[in-house]
Amino acid sequence: MKPKISVITICYNAVDLIEKTILSVLHQSYDNIEYIIIDGNSTDGTVDIIQKYANQLAYWISEPDGGIFDAMNKGLDHATGEWVNFMNAGDWFYSDDVVAQISTNMSKEHTIIYGNTLYRREKGDAIEQACEPAYIKRNMPTCHQSFFVRTQLAKEIGFDIHYRYAADYNMMYLIYKRYGLEGIQHRDITVSAYEAFEGLSMVHANEVYRETLHIRDNSLHKFCGYVRYFIKKIIGRK
Repeated sequence: MKPKISVITICYNAVDLIEKTILSVLHQSYDNIEYIIIDGNSTDGTVDIIQKYANQLAYWISEPDGGIFDAMNKGLDHATGEWVNFMNAGDWFYSDDVVAQISTNMSKEHTIIYGNTLYRREKGDAIEQACEPAYIKRNMPTCHQSFFVRTQLAKEIGFDIHYRYAADYNMMYLIYKRYGLEGIQHRDITVSAYEAFEGLSMVHANEVYRETLHIRDNSLHKFCGYVRYFIKKIIGRK
C-alpha cells in the first residue's frame, strides 16, 4: 500500500504566491497526499484563494500564529500521513511526479528522505545538488521544502520556536543525533523550486548562521555534560 504523505503549506498575506503552491501539490500524480494549509490570518485575499480549493484539502485554518515555525507545528498537529513535507507559500514541487518518485522504496528504516532544489535567483535559476547526509552535522544539506520526514519523528521533536530562522535545521539535526545517519537518505531527484531571493534563510543569512552554530554547540555542551557526569560517577565509585 502506498504510504500517505502529508504536505503542509503555511502562508500569510501571500495572495500572489499561494495558488501556484497549491496547484503544484494538487497536480501531483501521487494519489495518497494529505494536504494541509495553515494561514496566519491573512487580510489580502489569500483566504479567498484557499477557499477555492477547500474541498481538496484535508484541513485548513486561518488564524493568528506565532510565526513560521509555530504555523508549521500547527500543521504537524493535524498531519496523519506516514511522511510529511513542508512546502511553503511561494515554493512549489519541481514536477508533477516528484512525490511519486520520492515515495518509492520508503522503508521503516528511513527517518529523512531528501532531494535537490531549484533555486530561483535574480541572476537566473540553478539546480543545486543537495549535500550528502553527513553534511547535516554542519548544516542543512538542502532547504526544508525538499525534505520528507517521518511524521512521528517530526511530531516528537517539533519545531523549536525559540529559533526564529533555523528551527528546521534543529529538527533535522536532532533526528540525526537520536537516530544516526543510516536512516537519512539523499536521492538525486530535484524535489522543490525555491524563491531564493525572497526566502527567510537567504534574507536573514547571518541570523541563520548564528542559530545553526548555537544548535550544534548546544548539542556539544549537552554531550560534554554527559561525559563529565559519567567521569564523576566512575571516580566516585573508586
